[in-house]
Amino acid sequence: MYQSTQYWTTFLNSSSAIAVAVMVAAAGCGVESESDDSSGDLLDLSETMEEDDALGSDEEALSSGHYNAKAAYRVTITNLSEKQWLTPPVVALHRPYVALFRAGYRAPNGVRELAENGNNAPLVEALDKSRAVADFAVGVSGDPPPLMPGESVTVELEARPWRNRLSIATMLICSNDGFTGVDSVRLPVAVGRTRIYYTRAYDAGSEINTEDFADIVPPCQPLSGVFSDDDGTGQSNPALAENSVVAPHRGIDGTLPTSDLTVAAHGFDNPIAVVEVTRIARYDVTIENPTSGQPLTPPVVATHRRSLRLFASGDEASVGIQQVAENGNLAPLVEALRADSRVSDVVVAAGDPPPVLPGASISFRISSDLQRGRISFASMLICTNDGFTGVNQLRLPRAIGRTVSRDGVAYDAGTEINTEDFADIVPPCQALSGVSSPDAGTGMSNPDLAENALISPHPGIDGSLASSDLTLADHAWDTSAPTSRISVTRTH
Repeated sequence: MYQSTQYWTTFLNSSSAIAVAVMVAAAGCGVESESDDSSGDLLDLSETMEEDDALGSDEEALSSGHYNAKAAYRVTITNLSEKQWLTPPVVALHRPYVALFRAGYRAPNGVRELAENGNNAPLVEALDKSRAVADFAVGVSGDPPPLMPGESVTVELEARPWRNRLSIATMLICSNDGFTGVDSVRLPVAVGRTRIYYTRAYDAGSEINTEDFADIVPPCQPLSGVFSDDDGTGQSNPALAENSVVAPHRGIDGTLPTSDLTVAAHGFDNPIAVVEVTRIARYDVTIENPTSGQPLTPPVVATHRRSLRLFASGDEASVGIQQVAENGNLAPLVEALRADSRVSDVVVAAGDPPPVLPGASISFRISSDLQRGRISFASMLICTNDGFTGVNQLRLPRAIGRTVSRDGVAYDAGTEINTEDFADIVPPCQALSGVSSPDAGTGMSNPDLAENALISPHPGIDGSLASSDLTLADHAWDTSAPTSRISVTRTH
């Protein structure tokens, strides 16, 4: 069942709100049960399924002996339309014999409410109740949350092998009861494999297509920039009810006597969206600080291909590593990693409070879509001029349940002279170490201290320089011992 569900009530008469009654804050799992129960407002297609489809299959899980282990998937939905805005997509992993919708079948209440009113609450409730559903999420892309034309939203979900189907539903906001999505499509089997699906527009068949703003959810008008005297509605009108059979949508007419919608402002062609689903591996990671006197900034951690080298002794420090090591500025490194096509996932492992204090550790989860990937991280030694620690290119464990570990040593980025003066060191050092001076410290690089050296093992704290505010007693570490340690366990 859901461990964390956040209810967010919106007001349909608000020009900036989307008609979404329930948003899911974190993906949750349905009850894993052998009982084939499709309880809730979903389609039961068991009588139409072939035996192999009904049971499902996962060749990798069967061959590796991990049939009961959960598999993880990253799902990205991109709005390809130019004139249609989408509500946050409802994404579900489930058994093959159930479906959110199917063309030619009567639309379940959850899909009718989503398609007519942008209300995903009934559908979310049905998914949460169904034992045929392994995991689901609502993909929120922005604030406010409509999935705008050209934008994407990504969610990660997990399921055991026999829950091997994916369904998605999201409302076409500028329509009476239009929606788009995918119906019980197959998931990729092997880690790193991706399946791509293009969605078309469907009509839920639950409301006559008047194209009148009076019968359409209020956010359509401010989103499209076309207005009328009608405020719109997030409630179904019984006078417009149809037979609720799902069918391909005919598109926007724009010439009806009631039409406020126009082809120019609201028209669409198929495909409406593209769905990319990738089988990923998930890992539990712990990073420890074994030093007695050096707090660490939140580590920047990435999973990536073998061709990427985050740093190495003898290399020139990248801008990202320099900013981490000198100023504790993580943003340039994070930005560079996220822009690199060789990187699978990036995590900034921030605790509360964020420094990883001496003797402490931080744990988090990271994913990878690579079968033979690597993991690297870098973290500043806060009480140094340009010191950092980290691990480069640790091979990720392939088998579920296996753990790999590696110690990290202290490095000098070679970008700033080691004055050991608080005036040249980031301000948190003084508060964290309990040693202070009249100098406030700085988080900016000083060109007068710039070096052109290469990354090298850090010589440690001197403490006897004329400019030294750092002391051996308060800030030093054993230069022959590790300054960090990473442990990685594959869980999915």
